[in-house]
Amino acid sequence: REYPPAALCDAAGKPLLSWRVLILPNLEKAELFQKFKLDEPWDSPNNSKLLSQMPNFYALPGDLKAPSGYTRYRVFVGNGAAFDKPSADGKGVWHREFSDGTSRTILVVEASEGFPWTKPDELVYDPKAPLPPLGGRFPDGFQVLMDDATYHWVGRNVGEQTLRAAITRAGGEPVSPDW
Repeated sequence: REYPPAALCDAAGKPLLSWRVLILPNLEKAELFQKFKLDEPWDSPNNSKLLSQMPNFYALPGDLKAPSGYTRYRVFVGNGAAFDKPSADGKGVWHREFSDGTSRTILVVEASEGFPWTKPDELVYDPKAPLPPLGGRFPDGFQVLMDDATYHWVGRNVGEQTLRAAITRAGGEPVSPDW
């Protein structure tokens, strides 16, 4: 009923670990999750040793150039995106806050650059700023995971307004036919 925060933070608000670490127990990786020190940053001596244990589901299929422990899967944060902000209490957005519909809201997107999978470094969504570069592994589009757990291919022909409508969870914007 509730999503994890984009990042687990310390009491001062400093992001420590990514949502990708926080959901490991839900993806049958509880043993790996238990190895993390949740009160330490992703690059602490203990947690950095775990970069090489990245589960296969965080690897972009066929991305043979990615360094070990790197992923391209990120989430949008802020301004009505599925993951609004990092959290010190481990709380995220409630599922009932997704009024645009589960099949019309992006949870995870393929970013243009890879980075360490445990690092809490996500894509800030600003409706007034240009969208960050997405995809890049494939010339004709990129992958997204929607709130209803379906995977979609987003072609380069999808308009910016359509993409922005799919990024927000409760903006009320229609997703155009180019989706």
